[in-house]
Amino acid sequence: MRLLSTGKAAAKLNVAVATLRRWHQQGLLVPSCRTIGGHRRDQRDAVRATIGMGPAVTGKTICYARVSS
Repeated sequence: MRLLSTGKAAAKLNVAVATLRRWHQQGLLVPSCRTIGGHRRDQRDAVRATIGMGPAVTGKTICYARVSS
């Protein structure tokens, strides 16, 4: 389980930190835990699901392109 800070999660989602905090308050994205200092931590897979990517897939992606002139 990989946890992201609020700043890193906001960067992955391409939104402002304030927007991510508002989503937490509205329940659109539920933080998985809080640190001893009270900082929110989000699971990487939950953040990826929010942007429609789904959980990380292991493996290789191979792309082949041929251009003729």
